[in-house]
Amino acid sequence: MTYQNGCELMLNFFPTLNEDELLISAICRYKIRCGFRNRRSLERSVYGDINVTRSAILPLNVEAIVEKHPPTSKVDSNELILKHTLYPFYTAYLSMELSTQIYRIMRSGNGVAIERMLGFPSSPVKPSSYLKYCPLCYQEDLNVLGESYWRRLHQVPGVFYCLDHKVLLKTSDVLIIDGRISDYITATDACSNSEVNDSFPQTVKEQNLKYVKAVNYLLKSNMTRKSLAFVNSFYIDRLREQGFTSKNGSIYLDKLLKAFINHFSPEYLELMQSSIMKKENTWLRRFVNNNGKNRSPLRHLLLHGFLNIEPVDLFETKDVIGRLKPEKKKRVPKFNLEERRKKWLELVADNPNANRAELKKLGKGLNTWMRAYDLEWYEKVTPKKNEYKKRASKIDYKKRDEECLKLVKKGFEKLISKEGKPTRITLGAIRREVGAKRWIEDKRLVKTQKFIDTVYEEIDDYRIRKIKWAIKDMEDKGLPITPYKVQVYAGLRSSSTSTKELILRLLDEIIKV
Repeated sequence: MTYQNGCELMLNFFPTLNEDELLISAICRYKIRCGFRNRRSLERSVYGDINVTRSAILPLNVEAIVEKHPPTSKVDSNELILKHTLYPFYTAYLSMELSTQIYRIMRSGNGVAIERMLGFPSSPVKPSSYLKYCPLCYQEDLNVLGESYWRRLHQVPGVFYCLDHKVLLKTSDVLIIDGRISDYITATDACSNSEVNDSFPQTVKEQNLKYVKAVNYLLKSNMTRKSLAFVNSFYIDRLREQGFTSKNGSIYLDKLLKAFINHFSPEYLELMQSSIMKKENTWLRRFVNNNGKNRSPLRHLLLHGFLNIEPVDLFETKDVIGRLKPEKKKRVPKFNLEERRKKWLELVADNPNANRAELKKLGKGLNTWMRAYDLEWYEKVTPKKNEYKKRASKIDYKKRDEECLKLVKKGFEKLISKEGKPTRITLGAIRREVGAKRWIEDKRLVKTQKFIDTVYEEIDDYRIRKIKWAIKDMEDKGLPITPYKVQVYAGLRSSSTSTKELILRLLDEIIKV
């Protein structure tokens, strides 16, 4: 990091961000203007002396960039997150609580895998592996600005056409691995103005442009988030209006699937990573059922398109009905009430020491009838159940949470400071370190679970930490260092090109820094 008289230097300047420009794009342009050759030096200049995850779409530590600007700067972390990242898209259909949590992590957090919180690893809808661009936007940028930039709308999953020029987007060579950009390469250097041959049918183009328009609304409208229960009920109401559910909200799945497939061609659904194969286990079946799980925004917008509604229709709706409980039919007793009461009293009198369970066996259908049609009277005249022993006092989960939090923090510190080959930080590893059993996974231990989620180490982060350890340990022991020997020393089984590239990059960083 650059210091002067013991103080960290402010940024002399930072490029003014263009409309809808990704924050990472501005950093790429800053790199070129300042002539940085070393990636770590660039990141220190922009972020300060903190570890950085180079996310192209959901960057962390945005406030650190703001703090590096002079006090008079008008750069604001809120504007950077809302207008220059994909935060508005990926959190649009999340609860306000979870959206706020992700916002705070992006603003000032580090080391937390937002992609995991959003369900990226398990989601069938994956982000693009490369940055995309519009060749006509690129040419206009050169004519007007003298340079081009990466637009965030073009990076959203399922966006294949430029909303302004209605042409197919091109895929650049700038690689994105798990949301992280491989290198800080500007759009000016990576793009060209040659258009792509568009072989898609006109219907696919029209449907995708409608989708892109909806995505653009999500990116530019900071709407109040709705709960998952509200969103589910909204969909049930719209499906009911179009005849796809019963009055109570039970879905006619076969009818819905047939109409959905007729609306979107199989080719388009495959393009949108949302093919419908077997109706018994299709994503649409799970989507419209209230299973308590968040879904990909892409599939929300597909359902909007099918129902012919706009995102604004959902976010401006105040009241929903959703599923209704079926009305219970009143049961009409077939027997005379007085006669039934008389029989029940005789049964109780003939068995003075019997409890309710025993009376139920003796009375059989009579007991059931009395409870169904004369419950209040039945409760008054029927002996109570045997009293059970008093239960032990309830567990104080707040107190237990604090104790467990101290325990897992201690376990985490031991794991992270262990000598020798690093151990991956997972719930199981922490549990084994402190000798705890499954009770430590209790959801009522709120603070404990939040801490575990915070320190949980993704496999790619763990792989990087192992490689760094291997390089340092081999240096300390004076061992010869080559990418292959580092791979073996770190215990990495994979010998793929990406693994070799990662080792070479980390070797370059450690040697240069």
